[in-house]
Amino acid sequence: MRDPRRDLFGDLDAMQQEMERFLDYVARSKRPPMVFYPPAWQPPIDVLETETEVVVLMEIAGVRIDDLDAQLDGAMLVLRGRRTGPACGKLSDPKSEKKEIYHVMEIKSGEFERSIKLPAAVDPERTIAVYHDGILQLTLPKVREAKSAHVKIRTT
Repeated sequence: MRDPRRDLFGDLDAMQQEMERFLDYVARSKRPPMVFYPPAWQPPIDVLETETEVVVLMEIAGVRIDDLDAQLDGAMLVLRGRRTGPACGKLSDPKSEKKEIYHVMEIKSGEFERSIKLPAAVDPERTIAVYHDGILQLTLPKVREAKSAHVKIRTT
């Protein structure tokens, strides 16, 4: 004859083991307590290569040219900038004292920095950087040996 107490405790032991296994799984799948998040936003980029040059395109609508910086360090291109304000796309007077209630807020703002490993060595002195209609285009002529330099950005 079976002892009902033994069956009950056996079931409880099995259930406790399953719960411990589940909690261990959940504890291992969590993110670490300290996570280093990237800057507020990361503008999208395209990098393409031809026989003679590398072209980098970055979508940065709403960023003023004065808030952009490009630096070449060997085969690494670093692009930095800032899009200001929480309502950076706002066309009205920023000094207006009207009460504003946002219903949708998807335009990201703040500082950004993108480091791009270039597929080839480029010449910083012959690099052309143009900012037009929200797109930054860097045309970087290829060379055999990489150099470092600051890149001047101009508008069209």
